[in-house]
Amino acid sequence: GLPPRAPHAASPLDLVERMLVIWRSFGLEQVSTTALADLARGAVQSVANGTAPLWRTGDAASEAVLVVDGAVELRPPALPALRAGPQAVLGGLDVLASTPRRYDAIPTARTVLLHLPAGQLLSRLEDHFDMAVDVLATLSRDAVRRLCGGSNSAA
Repeated sequence: GLPPRAPHAASPLDLVERMLVIWRSFGLEQVSTTALADLARGAVQSVANGTAPLWRTGDAASEAVLVVDGAVELRPPALPALRAGPQAVLGGLDVLASTPRRYDAIPTARTVLLHLPAGQLLSRLEDHFDMAVDVLATLSRDAVRRLCGGSNSAA
């Protein structure tokens, strides 16, 4: 594969780099370049300040978030906190199921994130069925792995 890239606040990801982040994070293998480009065009990069949460338990699922570099602490109610690092997909199942957030998500300072707004994500998955199947398979696999003993993702 391609070497990982460690971006920082001074270097925004271009379209191809956003496509690669999405491709790696969702473990997409047989997806068209057009589908990836369509999804990447709506993705927005941010760099966390270390104090603002991505969301709190119970918030509406307005986006899925990919961890590009750094880490996000996931704090489910009454359970031990988990740490999600690069290539983790956060909140994807919440978006697909239109359910409230199940955990607090607190990124560490200087964590680079790629935000996929729910409406755009759902629209792109409707437009590109092959990508939708792969995304759902990855999110489901990650959820099962987490239930059985931990993972780097929080679908």
